[in-house]
Amino acid sequence: MNRSIQVLCLFIAFLTMLGGAVGMALSFINLSSTSMQNIHSGQAGFVAGAVLIGTGLMTCAIVAGPCLGVRETRLDGAPTSADDR
Repeated sequence: MNRSIQVLCLFIAFLTMLGGAVGMALSFINLSSTSMQNIHSGQAGFVAGAVLIGTGLMTCAIVAGPCLGVRETRLDGAPTSADDR
């Protein structure tokens, strides 16, 4: 994968995680309400923020692995490409 594409993907992933964190923080306003409708909307926003944070974290792990020199390994210990043999 091209280095500039990796940097772009990591930037978008960090923005996704930031948006999820802000959404979770703002949903606490609705969770502190006395109205059940506001509480349910706060719950939905909190779950959506958690999904965004999880998605961004998984994207960072997948994209940053090759950047950091992490090599693929198989469960049986066999090499993954002809270059590793």
